[in-house]
Amino acid sequence: MDYSITKDDDTLNVKLFGRLDTNNSTKFENAIMGEMTGVSEVVFDFGELNYISSAGLRVLVLTDQTLKEGNGIKIINLKEELRDVFEVTGLIDLFEFE
Repeated sequence: MDYSITKDDDTLNVKLFGRLDTNNSTKFENAIMGEMTGVSEVVFDFGELNYISSAGLRVLVLTDQTLKEGNGIKIINLKEELRDVFEVTGLIDLFEFE
């Protein structure tokens, strides 16, 4: 999996490519957590993400928990097959989707 991380004021923009799974989730988590200072919103662009495992979902939940109350995660460009993963796991109501 590849990813790009950019910061725009207090928003962290994260674009993912390929697969987010147990093989790369720890490295990805460390990269995200290293950028969280001063961040109030994280926008994940899933347009090029093809697969997410439970380890990848864990990174999203941890990121959400790291943000201060009232702030959160927005997921954009979510493919239908990945939306099913969020619905089945019950995480569909935790994040904002666009």
